[in-house]
Order: sequence, then C-alpha cells, then structure tokens
Amino acid sequence: MGHDLYGISIYSVSFGSSEYTDDETMKKIACVDDCSHFYRSEKGEELAKIYEKIAFGNGKENLSGLSSLEIGEQQDKGHDRRS
Repeated sequence: MGHDLYGISIYSVSFGSSEYTDDETMKKIACVDDCSHFYRSEKGEELAKIYEKIAFGNGKENLSGLSSLEIGEQQDKGHDRRS
C-alpha cells in the first residue's frame, strides 16, 4: 500500500537468536510490501551486509558483499571531494 501510493519500500530485519525473535511477525511486516524484504541474521557481520544491501541494492548497482569502505569508494567514483 505505501509502495503503491508513495513509492515507499518496507523492510524488516530480525536480529538475534530465533529463540528470542518473532520472525513470523517480521515476515508479515515485510510482506505488506514485498515478502523478499524480510531478512534475518544472528551475527553482526551478516547484519551489516543486510543493511548495506537494503541501502545500496535496490535495483541499482549491486554492492552487497562489499565492505562499508568499498561502498563509500563506489559512491564517490566520479565525484570530486574538493568541491
């Protein structure tokens, strides 16, 4: 609904042991827009990659799997920082 009316994408991320998270509710939240927008992680490194994918992988150049530094470098290509 939000995507259709306003172009807003809804993502949900479940972090931690599945013993302590409510993945079913988180999936339902994501499915309001697109069920593939549900992610889960038990490790901080995976969590960082999920957020990078959400931030930079939405139909644009796929930057998932790169470090934050590499992503910054990709974004800065062609931009002169002295301006």
